[in-house]
Amino acid sequence: MKQFLFLICFLKVTFVHANILFLGDFSLGESYQKKLELKKKTNYLKKFGPDHFFTHLGDFLKKSNQTVVNFESVITNEKKSPFEIYKNWLHYDRPNKIVKVLKKYNLQYLS
Repeated sequence: MKQFLFLICFLKVTFVHANILFLGDFSLGESYQKKLELKKKTNYLKKFGPDHFFTHLGDFLKKSNQTVVNFESVITNEKKSPFEIYKNWLHYDRPNKIVKVLKKYNLQYLS
């Protein structure tokens, strides 16, 4: 009795679909909102929270594999510009707030 060896090969091909998203100017605008508050105007960040900005974008951002954001602020606890001679203002976002938002909405790379 002859034995036959059958070799069955399965070739599994997986196509990877990657979403790379590039976003324009972004910041929570803490320093802008603080200035409004000092002028007795509404501080929207304080009133509605950082998630308000992402009401219509949040799910879309979370679906991206990689997200690059043009970050228009400085992540710092400082309120005064270290370059006050040249630039007497500083647009800032607090690390304790912005890092949570970046992670939550999948904003991975800042430029």
